[in-house]
Amino acid sequence: MRTSTLILCIGLCIAAVTVISWYMISADQRRQVVNENAARAIDTTERLEREIGYGGLIHHFKNYVLRPTESQYYEDAIQNAETALQLILELEQIDQGPIQGKPLPETRRMIAEYSRQLQIVHEMASENASAREIDAAVRFDDTPTLNELKTTVDSLGDAYRTEAGRLERLTRALMILNVILGLGTAITLATFNVRQHIKNLRNQVVYIELLGQSGGIWNWNRQTDEVQYAPKFRELLGYAGDDTESFPENVSASRDRIHAEDIAIFADRLANQKQTRKPFSVEFRMLDHEDCYRWFRTHAHTLFDNSGTPIRTAGTIFNIEDSKKYEHELQESNQELQRFAFAASHDLQEPLRAITGFSQLLQQRHTNSLDEKGQGYLRHIVEGAGRMKTLIDDILTLSRVGQSELEFAEINLDDCVQMALQNLSQLIRETEPEIRIGKLGIVHGHEGFLVELFQNLISNAIKFRKPDQTAKIDIDSHTKDSRINITVADQGIGISKTHHAQVFELFKRLHRREQIPGTGIGLALCKRIVERHHGTISLISEEGEGSTFRVSLPADTQTDPSAQEIQHVKPSETHRHPAGRR
Repeated sequence: MRTSTLILCIGLCIAAVTVISWYMISADQRRQVVNENAARAIDTTERLEREIGYGGLIHHFKNYVLRPTESQYYEDAIQNAETALQLILELEQIDQGPIQGKPLPETRRMIAEYSRQLQIVHEMASENASAREIDAAVRFDDTPTLNELKTTVDSLGDAYRTEAGRLERLTRALMILNVILGLGTAITLATFNVRQHIKNLRNQVVYIELLGQSGGIWNWNRQTDEVQYAPKFRELLGYAGDDTESFPENVSASRDRIHAEDIAIFADRLANQKQTRKPFSVEFRMLDHEDCYRWFRTHAHTLFDNSGTPIRTAGTIFNIEDSKKYEHELQESNQELQRFAFAASHDLQEPLRAITGFSQLLQQRHTNSLDEKGQGYLRHIVEGAGRMKTLIDDILTLSRVGQSELEFAEINLDDCVQMALQNLSQLIRETEPEIRIGKLGIVHGHEGFLVELFQNLISNAIKFRKPDQTAKIDIDSHTKDSRINITVADQGIGISKTHHAQVFELFKRLHRREQIPGTGIGLALCKRIVERHHGTISLISEEGEGSTFRVSLPADTQTDPSAQEIQHVKPSETHRHPAGRR
């Protein structure tokens, strides 16, 4: 059965169940109405019988005939007749049910006749006629009326019981049909789910087959410690297809072939999986057929029983020897480039100092010897040398960040911000920004580079303020999932979303040097520093709406950044350092 047909069947079943449920509810409501009307009709008919029968109209009429001088019988009989007519009207007005078409004609006729003869008796009594004379004048047979009332009461009960029974049987039939359709819907849904599950299993089989073609598959029975390997696994290790004797077939033998430094990582991932119950991935070195270590990556998952005991661990394995080789070559190339940049920048410092020194001497001692054009050339030389010095300092810092060995320690980020502000004291005195600082917390990192990070972010927030406005900067943090999330927000000119991907690129400038000074290295340096601390940095900004830089770093200890310390910062001038660069 096609999926579209299954979906159509499910839709039709649901629609049928809905319609039948509506009819079932309607039938049940009708049955309740019929029962209520039956009770009202039977009660009204019984009251009518009492108003007319002995003790009612007939009784008072006959007593009045026998005792015409007692007018109370006359008044009671008149009241009985009026009440009886009112009850007949009520009976005829009861909606629904089997009393329709039963207006009790004989009873109406009898009441009218009794009312007429009551007037005759009343007139004869007023003329002092004797009881014998009155009785002879008004004889009337009331048997048909009493029989009609009795028959009506009995037929009403039978008719209502028949109607209520019919509706109850209809409700039950609809309920049974609804259950059958509901079961049909459930079976159809189950069929659909089974088909989807089979389809997913087929896809997984295809996926596993593809994995088996590109990588090996292993299956570890945690109860017996036996390990099964797919032929591709043996091939990755250099074993021939028929060489099964020398290939490890249990965990102990396999463990002996894994590099000692990687065994602990493997054990740690397996232990963590017992808590997380999630697949794990690990890179390790394993001896091949020639007893040479090769790099592999495995993705594995463990099945547990209800008590939490591991039953089976299975996974795939891939040879990443070439990837590791390229990674090592790339790392060496990057380190060589960093060494070259460091050496070149360091070697440029000496001639640059000579240019700067002689230019400043020339500017101080021989300015008057130069004409206006010569003085302009000299200013360009001095300014260019200053920019060159800043650029060389930035390149040297960038090279130091890329060094493989950095000494990390427990660092208080609040202290780093204060040191950054001290380094920017001259810029802060000149611009008088409003800086609000919250409690930031503690990380495991390199103090000098973290100071450089805050220094660049704060100086950018100051430099890229809106014209003729005081820079407003908020530095805050919160801890979540063992990470400190730091924000440095300003209300400056902002950055267009089209440039967000470029701001962290090396030597990328979004403004001309004449507008805002800088080398285009600052944010690239920030990104490098954050990455060396196993963190991330991102930007939220719109042009004209300010910028917020978000830095996420692993927390060294849990801190509570909820206590906000708001201060207007104007540090004294100490440890002056070039302002950060965007």
